[in-house]
Amino acid sequence: STDLTAVHLASRERGWAVGHDGVVLATRDGGRTWVKQLDGRALGAVPDVPLLGVWFADDRTGFAVGAFDLVLRTEDGGASWTPWRGRTDNERRLHLHAIARVADGVWIVGEQGLVLKLDAAAGRFRAVPVPYSGSFFGIAGTARTIVAYGLRGTAFRSLDGGASWRRVETGVDATLTGGAALPDGRLVLVTSAGQVLVSDDGGARFGPARVERKGPLFAVAPAGAGGVVLAGRGGVRAERLP
Repeated sequence: STDLTAVHLASRERGWAVGHDGVVLATRDGGRTWVKQLDGRALGAVPDVPLLGVWFADDRTGFAVGAFDLVLRTEDGGASWTPWRGRTDNERRLHLHAIARVADGVWIVGEQGLVLKLDAAAGRFRAVPVPYSGSFFGIAGTARTIVAYGLRGTAFRSLDGGASWRRVETGVDATLTGGAALPDGRLVLVTSAGQVLVSDDGGARFGPARVERKGPLFAVAPAGAGGVVLAGRGGVRAERLP
């Protein structure tokens, strides 16, 4: 009965969802059925801390992240989880809002402009400086482009693996809540006002797509050639982008 905040499928069959109270759910049949793998009581000291993002490299290895610098890692498909305490450059214990693989790295974004990149050799998420002090809610991109996005239509782009960042013109002031790269190379962002924004120049600029607005949107995913699936307060629906 707890609120769920993020979902990731590592394959057509295996996936994980996370949410409040430290809950982790898993599916082995493409989402038809789910079982609970973890909740906050099992985490001991953090029973009420929400998990806000989840990402898996394959069917066994993955991370879940959440409030107050909470990072959990599994190497057995979620049967057990290990807290990564002290393994982030986040001394202020800022909230971690999302985790994803983009370009050549695994990234976490959070509040107050926090961007972290996994140093796999050191087993640590290292801070990446970004000239912004507001919250980021997600990160997306292609093999070459990385875009972090968040409050009040704010987005920043990096073309050099996070070494430098430039602000992106999105043309909106609503919070950017979801992002995805399409197979044709376009980037898509969605907003809390129900807008869908598309970039066909590697994230340098975004413009509005003509879709019916049915309330706030919270997530977007690619769906075939030129298509996306949008999730929001009005439910889940498919759209074809011109």
